[in-house]
Amino acid sequence: MGVRCGLGIHEAIPSDVWNDGFYFSCCRHCASPLIRRQGRWRTVPKGYQVVWKPRTERDVDWKALRGFH
Repeated sequence: MGVRCGLGIHEAIPSDVWNDGFYFSCCRHCASPLIRRQGRWRTVPKGYQVVWKPRTERDVDWKALRGFH
């Protein structure tokens, strides 16, 4: 983990992963999962876990329904 990551200053990998108003990515340097609603990326709060899985045809595409691109 780099010094910046240790200070909580992570650099998110460009991502358009979105779910229920939150964007998700990982840190380019330490691979920590990151979350963003508005503003800057933050680490996922303690006690929470990001489950990375592909969407299936049975899952709802909320971005399409809400008009996000």
